[in-house]
Amino acid sequence: MKSLSNKFMHLTNYSINKKNEGAYQANSDETVCQGHKWSLKALWGYMKRMNINHVHVWETIKDLVVKAIIASDSAVNTMVKQNVRKRSCCHELFGFDVMLDETLKPWLLEVNISPSLHSTSQLDRNIKGQMIKDLLNLAGFCIPENLITTSTSSTSNMNQFVQDKAVTGLSSDERGKHAFYVQRHLDERTKQSILDILTPDDIRMLMETEDENSRRGCFQRVFPSMSSNKYLRFFESQRYYNILLDEWTRKYMREGRSTVLGIAVLQALGEKKLHIGATSDPSHQWNCPQGITYRSSSAPALSLDHGLIKSSASAPVLLPKIKKKSTKSHTSKMSSSSATSSERTRQMLRARMKSNI
Repeated sequence: MKSLSNKFMHLTNYSINKKNEGAYQANSDETVCQGHKWSLKALWGYMKRMNINHVHVWETIKDLVVKAIIASDSAVNTMVKQNVRKRSCCHELFGFDVMLDETLKPWLLEVNISPSLHSTSQLDRNIKGQMIKDLLNLAGFCIPENLITTSTSSTSNMNQFVQDKAVTGLSSDERGKHAFYVQRHLDERTKQSILDILTPDDIRMLMETEDENSRRGCFQRVFPSMSSNKYLRFFESQRYYNILLDEWTRKYMREGRSTVLGIAVLQALGEKKLHIGATSDPSHQWNCPQGITYRSSSAPALSLDHGLIKSSASAPVLLPKIKKKSTKSHTSKMSSSSATSSERTRQMLRARMKSNI
């Protein structure tokens, strides 16, 4: 209890501890374990020397990050639909504060939506400089080829910076495919068939995913991954693209094995320009398997404008209403049932009395 007033002990923020004169030690070398700030590279090296399985520790941290993002997925998705018109203009950098306990189990302290990018040491510049470069490359801003900028460009002209190229709405067979696999997402055998017929919309999404992954730099993708299938059950509502990318990753993105093969498949489809729009090629038009039905009404009118449910930018997104259980209605049903039961009992008694007479 005597240490509660020691803000340097209980508040681990660098901005506070750097003012702890006489105790704080700076570190400018990202390869050395010294001072109060280490790089991940130095930490993994230290754990290796201590015979600690740092790979397992890193995997548990990534697991924590994925689950934290999934926990906020529904709320974030709603806000994106309300405020974002184009998928290519929405990017976010989160800072995860994670603490390891004595068993090296990670605990999430907080998620910063505006992590500090100040660089006050060579260590900061080495790590954050590389991260910012990779972040901008990963964002992949789409600038139209025919954009002409002048000093008098209006706001409407600037909106062209966020236009997606070759974007079309979903065809009827694509909407049907979305609905079919979302409704049957629990059937593992059915899910595996999602790659049997790739529609133009599928090809666009897979190309974008592969392209993004190729420019990730030092970032590591944690979802989709070879183990992302186990996380699908945690989502509040299933989404077609999560299922598609998970199956694609499991089939074609095993590091060092099938990655090149998957890219070659997309390159061949791209040469046929199947990703540009609707196609008349029957081998890329989806049809529901014979003998199987699905509710087409549940297929949302999706558009690649933002990769989510299509809605007007000004129209509010309405969440589904949850019907409350009515106690009064329940009571009346019970009363009615009781009354019916009592009437039957009286009739049986009358019949017995007559038979006795």
